[in-house]
Amino acid sequence: MAKALREQTAEAVGSLRHMENARLDALQSALWDAAMAGEVKAVCSIVQIVGARVRLNGLEPAKDGSGAMTSAPRTVVVSPTA
Repeated sequence: MAKALREQTAEAVGSLRHMENARLDALQSALWDAAMAGEVKAVCSIVQIVGARVRLNGLEPAKDGSGAMTSAPRTVVVSPTA
């Protein structure tokens, strides 16, 4: 039962992450030409979108309790057979 719940939760998280990445892709695409033309507001928005994508996908460097960076990865990978 617990295994089935973990698998279902992992699938739901994966689906939500995929949907949010698609939304970020659409937003970034809509702003890209303006950002490349030097429009500062568009550039700032792209930077925020990239930051959101980094956080969403667990790509930020890990920090210890004091806020210092650590070399340990934060992303947890769950095997579908676990």
